[in-house]
Amino acid sequence: MITLISVKEYLNIDFDDYDSMLQIMLDASIDRAKILTGLDSDNFNSEIKLAIMKDVAFAFENRGSNSQLNTDTLATYRRNSLRPIF
Repeated sequence: MITLISVKEYLNIDFDDYDSMLQIMLDASIDRAKILTGLDSDNFNSEIKLAIMKDVAFAFENRGSNSQLNTDTLATYRRNSLRPIF
């Protein structure tokens, strides 16, 4: 399971100012990965976990802009999906 602590380490954040926002971004990224792969979070491999971290980083770095979705991680989710994805 990916934790807020691991996300903060990935982003090199060592203060608590953004914790609630980062947790929301993490939860949304995990939900996205579940929907796109059809996997439960207990079955995420390291590639999916890294894609989730990248999604959180993208959301954090682009907060307030029009860019709302990281399309770079879609290939990872498609590759690891249990169901066909268009």
